[in-house]
Amino acid sequence: MQIPSVMTVASSGVLRSADLFALLASYQDGVIEDVLRFRVFTEADCDRLIGGDIATKLLPQLHAVDAALAPWYAAVGTSRLLSVLRDAPPMRYMVLYHAAYADRVDIARFVHAHYRLESSCDHLLDLAALRGSLATLTFFLANGYSGLTGHALDLAARQGHLHVVEHITDHTDVVGSTRAMDGAASEGHLTVVQYLHTRRREGATVAALDGAAANGHLAIVVFLHEKRTYGATRGAVDRAALNGHLDVVRFLVTHRSEGYSARTCEAALAHGHKDIYEYLSTRAS
Repeated sequence: MQIPSVMTVASSGVLRSADLFALLASYQDGVIEDVLRFRVFTEADCDRLIGGDIATKLLPQLHAVDAALAPWYAAVGTSRLLSVLRDAPPMRYMVLYHAAYADRVDIARFVHAHYRLESSCDHLLDLAALRGSLATLTFFLANGYSGLTGHALDLAARQGHLHVVEHITDHTDVVGSTRAMDGAASEGHLTVVQYLHTRRREGATVAALDGAAANGHLAIVVFLHEKRTYGATRGAVDRAALNGHLDVVRFLVTHRSEGYSARTCEAALAHGHKDIYEYLSTRAS
């Protein structure tokens, strides 16, 4: 039987020691395996996060980022994250934006502890508001991250994130726009509409009632009719009829004076809404 040499035993011991092997590997050329995993994201991708439009650029890109990062975090947590951020600097932004996207305040804290990016992350706070990521939004605000805009309120309201709308109202001086209530009404978020009506002054436009009607949100239509004075257009009945919302059509025709277009009956019938066709035909006769 061949007896292993002292050199063989020593080298085997090094290779079996995670700490010694990592130290040895740190002197080798190349990049760590985890960095290779994220090579699908180029430096240009990371740069686009900083100045990208939220709806058309950030969200689609971050959907892909989440598909890569979420399972990796589930497997290793943050144990290997610092190596990735050290060896691939652009990933610092990618990881931070993903933290806002997924409300991973633990990741936001980790990145903040090692890198100071507070003044170089456009749309980061607005992204957190859009996603309803209150924990990360609160962390960013408390640690000097800049860039919260009126879009944050508008986006959070449209998505129905009442907790974020409340936080922005109570803890910042950000001013939104009429898009907040218009969007919340169109998307059916009654509690947000009620809160904006009570606590904010941005108001709404005819798009609020028109949008709520088009999407069949009768409770919001009734609320806006009773509480707001911005009115509506013929499009409210037209679009409600086209989409088959008889209860909304009936309420608008009975309680409001905007009326509807001459072709609304035929359009409703063409889309299979015979009940609305019959109702409007009866009203017209």
